[in-house]
Amino acid sequence: MRVPPFVLVCPLTALALGGCAGDPTAPTSRSGAHDVAISALVDATVATVKTQPDSLLIILGDATTLKATVLNQAGEALARTVSWNVQSPNLVSIVSKNGSSISLKARKQGTTTVKATADGKFGSTKLVIRAATGAKVILTPASASVAPKSTTQFSVSGRTSAGETATVSATWTATGGTVSNTGIYTAGTVPGTYRVIAKAPFGAADTSVVTIAPPAATSLVLVPGAATVETGGSLQFFAYGRTGTGDSVAVTSAFSATGGTVSAAGLYAAGSAAGTFQVIAATAAGLADTSDVSITQPTVGGGIPYGLWGMTGRKLVDPYTSVMQPAQPDTILVDLAAARARGARIMVNFAGGSSTNIVDSAGHFDYAKWKARVDRFLPIAAQLNSYVADGTLLAFLMIDEPLASNQWGGQSVPLATLDQMGQYSKSIFPDLATAIRTAPSQLQNYTWQYLDISWAQYTARKGPISQFVSTEVAAAAAKGLGLVMGLNIAKGGDGSSTVGTTDNWMMSQAEILTYGHAMLDQPAACAFISWDNRASVIDRPEIASALQELAGAAGTHASTPCRR
Repeated sequence: MRVPPFVLVCPLTALALGGCAGDPTAPTSRSGAHDVAISALVDATVATVKTQPDSLLIILGDATTLKATVLNQAGEALARTVSWNVQSPNLVSIVSKNGSSISLKARKQGTTTVKATADGKFGSTKLVIRAATGAKVILTPASASVAPKSTTQFSVSGRTSAGETATVSATWTATGGTVSNTGIYTAGTVPGTYRVIAKAPFGAADTSVVTIAPPAATSLVLVPGAATVETGGSLQFFAYGRTGTGDSVAVTSAFSATGGTVSAAGLYAAGSAAGTFQVIAATAAGLADTSDVSITQPTVGGGIPYGLWGMTGRKLVDPYTSVMQPAQPDTILVDLAAARARGARIMVNFAGGSSTNIVDSAGHFDYAKWKARVDRFLPIAAQLNSYVADGTLLAFLMIDEPLASNQWGGQSVPLATLDQMGQYSKSIFPDLATAIRTAPSQLQNYTWQYLDISWAQYTARKGPISQFVSTEVAAAAAKGLGLVMGLNIAKGGDGSSTVGTTDNWMMSQAEILTYGHAMLDQPAACAFISWDNRASVIDRPEIASALQELAGAAGTHASTPCRR
């Protein structure tokens, strides 16, 4: 009887002790010694060679890889290098061979056998090659919904023109995330609808739709959290979701209220009774939040808006009743709600506060960029228009100092372009006044159709205040423009304050009172907003006192509309 060869397996620990179990030269164990030697005999005779897969159908032009496993009688894998043979080498070409595997590319239609041999034993794979004409690629699943940063597995197969299933080696591409060469799609962070595409070497391709869903909200936030409104007045509420990680996400909420009514869009209309009431927002998923609304009896008031450039609706403090602020889509409704609760009026710049947002590479004004900045507010246009309707949103300051060419790469913004900007604003906010911070005396050589408000800001360098005021009032009237007036408190003085530098003197208390009263004595002024709100200036006691006195003058000024 033939005795099969065996392999002696000796652990390194045994070798370190000077021997190996089963080795006749190994020393005999002594009493009390730890014999850690372990031995095992493995049958090294090749009994079977298996190829995987054992049959395969591919499309002409595609490639595939076969693998071989060498086994002994007990089914244990043996480390053996196999030799490969293709029965019909004219049908396929060998791309590569690597010991136990072989890669092949289909060149012609037909059927062949691929063998793997080791020690006289062999295994084989039947390889069927079909025509590429009419062949398709099938990507599975056809659609999938995933969370941001999560993964999902896609698989691909082929179909011949006769409907046979074929193996396909696809090239993968994807949008909205990444896909591996094995079809594992990893979603990005931006919700939306995207694509995974698998393309076969023979030209056919298939596409699956991937929806990256926003993360689910775990709580609901109703804004404002508390507010005050006069009887018969209105107040805009909106709600958004918050995820477990603190991110804000859009949700659909239903609103209900006490003490008044609330629309499906969150516009609260106060009733006739004073008191504390509630507005409630709730989602179909069971999330809810409540805001308290204090309804007060209306107070009789007058005057014109009075404020500072750069303060926000949330940070309005006495004696100011107005601000000019850059607007951002995620905070402007909060600012407007805060202003409405105070009875204040806000002028906003929807394009943002920096001119760098709306210029091209040469520093020239770029209308397309300006429009894109304004379009950020389209999703909340209805809420914004509700603030226009009740007067909280005073005007849209479309651009700051458009005729100062040094600010726009040496080219001032054409007057026709400014009117075009006004036209676009009114396509979104039909009843919102449009404004630019340019004195009306500079706006005479054009017939304005869509611009409503000019802005006369005074500095001592512009000459005597009486002459400045009379010139700008007449210029605004000549063009039918509303007139916002104000002072450059921080850098517009004559030097009498001794604070600042040449050509950039801060105004003194006396200057603020003299210039401010000269402007507020004019019935034409529809608002008085000065530049700017830096604490190092307005918190100086003498400046704060002067600004407080002008607030009183603005409060007794005849109410003058800014839109003529």
